[in-house]
Order: sequence, then C-alpha cells, then structure tokens
Amino acid sequence: MTETARLSRSYAIWLIAVGQLVGYASLYYSFAALIGVWRAEFDFPPGVLAAGLMVSTLLAAATAPFTGALVDRGRAMGLMVCGPLVGVVSLGLLATSQTPWGYLLAWTVNGFAQSMFLYDVGFAFLVRRLGPDARSAIVRVTLVAGFASTLAFPAAALLSDGLGWRGTLWAAAAGLALISPLNFLAVRHLRQGEVIIADLNRHQKHAARLAVRRPVFWIVALVFALIALNHWMLITYFLPIVTGLGAAEKMAVIAASLVGPGQVAGRFLLMKAEQRLSNRAATVGVVSAMLLSSVLLSLAGAAPVLIFGFAVIQGAAGGIVTILKPVLISEILGREGFGTIAGLVQLPATIATALGPMLAAGLLAAAGVGAILLTSLVLVSIALSIVVFSGLGSRT
Repeated sequence: MTETARLSRSYAIWLIAVGQLVGYASLYYSFAALIGVWRAEFDFPPGVLAAGLMVSTLLAAATAPFTGALVDRGRAMGLMVCGPLVGVVSLGLLATSQTPWGYLLAWTVNGFAQSMFLYDVGFAFLVRRLGPDARSAIVRVTLVAGFASTLAFPAAALLSDGLGWRGTLWAAAAGLALISPLNFLAVRHLRQGEVIIADLNRHQKHAARLAVRRPVFWIVALVFALIALNHWMLITYFLPIVTGLGAAEKMAVIAASLVGPGQVAGRFLLMKAEQRLSNRAATVGVVSAMLLSSVLLSLAGAAPVLIFGFAVIQGAAGGIVTILKPVLISEILGREGFGTIAGLVQLPATIATALGPMLAAGLLAAAGVGAILLTSLVLVSIALSIVVFSGLGSRT
C-alpha cells in the first residue's frame, strides 16, 4: 500500500469514528441523559418512557441481519449516508412529542436510524473492506466513539439549563445532520482500495446456515445477550439508581460521564496487551470486570464514592466487549458472510439491550434499587459461568 493510500484509509477511519461518536451520543445516550427530565416532565402511563428505548433497540435488532446482508452486498454507502438523516427525523419527532404515541413514534424512527449506520453496520463494512486489518480500524473507531456518554451527559445537563430538553434535542439533530457527508467521504475513500472480502452474495446465506448450526454460535450469542442486558439495565437507569442509593445528583452526573473515558481506557489496555492476551483471557477478564463493577455498585449505598469505580470499570469492560465481539465472531465463525452472521449473533444481544431499560424500570417500581442490583449480580455471574465452563475464546 502506498503512503497516500495509507493516509486516505486512516482519514476515512477517523471520519467513521466521529460519526459513531455523534450517532451514539445523539441517538442512544440521549435517553439516559434526559430520562430524569422526562420523568418529571411527562405524565405518561408507567413504562412508556422505558418502552421508547425498548422499541428503538428491538427494531435495530430485527433489522440487523438485513442491514448486515446489505453491507455484504456492497450497499454500505446508502446505509451510512441515509442513517444519520433518519436519525435527524427521529430527534425532531422526539423534540416535538407531546403524547405517548408521539414519543413512541420518535423512538421507532430512531431504531431504524441506529440499524443503518451505527456499530454493527460500520464494523461489517470495515471487515469487508479491510479483512484482517479491520481489528486495528475497529479499535480506533471505538476509541473515539467511547466518549459518546462523556459527550451526552454533560452536554444534556448544560444545554437543558439554557435551551430546555427540546432545544437540546434540536441541537443534537443539527450535529447529527453533519454526519451524513462525513460518512459519504469515509465510504468513498475506503472504496478506493481493494475489496478484501468480495462476492459474498452467493455464499452468505450458506455461511449463515452453517454458523447457526454450531453450538458455539449460541454460546456466543447468549453470553453477549446476558452482558448487554446487565450493562444497559444499569447504564440507562444509572442516574435514578445512584441517586436512589444516596448519591447527590451532580455527583451522579460526574460519575456517569466517566463511563466513556472508562471505555477508552479499556480499549487502550486491550491494544497494549493484544499480542500477549488471548481472546479467551480477554473474554474471562471482561466478564469478571463486569461482576466486580456490579459488586461496587451494590456497596455504593454505604460508600457513594464507589459509583466512580463502577463507572470506570463498567465502562472499560463495555468498551472491550465492543471490540471483542466482532473479533470473536470473525475468528470463531469465519469472515465469509460476516455481516449476516454478525447481525444474527447480535440479535439476542440487541433484544437484551432493548429489554434492559424496561427491566430496570419494572424492578425499580416494584422492588426498588436493591432488586436491580441483585439482578445485575445474577446476570453477570451466569455469563461468567458460561464463559469459564464452555471455554469460549479458546483456539481450537
């Protein structure tokens, strides 16, 4: 590869990274950042607020195999350019919503936007274009996108004071609108190089059928689903959980803002240790870290300062999972038809992500914060047991 081509590839990867940062901050973390305001503002029936994010994430899950297949067929440009614009529409609908139906409609459109250009599609495109070199590109993308929560929480708190929560969403929509041209440039630059994984259209369905017949497919899917259910149950309701434990609201916002730097720190650690750290060790380590973070959060009622430890460790573990997932899928299940297979593996995890806020809302209403913490410990303990006893991540 010439130096010019290398610089062009690097430039494109950073553009994709910026798009993921703004996309996640605007379309996903806006819920966790504004949930406190919405609980006070809206007099909706119980569960409607959490149902918005659930609907959005379920739609993203349902369409993941379809969008993955489109990437395999070379249609990434349309997805990554149109996706942010669909996101702008969803944020505009949310900013003008007055009723439960308007609120849910906004999140429905949001789900389509997420499925079109966020991590799963972006990673599938990078794997298709870069092949074995995709891992380093994915790391760079996630290092930048890891600051999405760090951007979302303080920005929402600051802008809400001056613009109100509706004005905050309009500001997010304006930022998201800029991502379409950035993604266009990124995809165009990466398409100038050789297609590493080409002509998958004939084989992707066969590869997917073979993959789902293997027990390891379901083990991977189950582990990531348990991790996702735990992570998003805690993150989306982090502010109500920690304030319920006795932490001051400002302290809670600061702690929430550390999740993003924690993600970046975890990814840096993985980068430094990737030559010495097997996928098995990384998998065991990341799930163990999530268990530790849940323990710290459970003890935060006695020592609120522990919420900072939770935020950093949980963020670091979540950041590593983002990289580990596509690496494990491509290594264990192969790169042929990767977009389709990754979408299928991701389906249970995305459903779990959707159910996380609903589960947290239900537990909080029925039994309080303690029930959420106990559920978190159980979920991660099961995931760790499966990883240890299945040998997940071991080379065969």
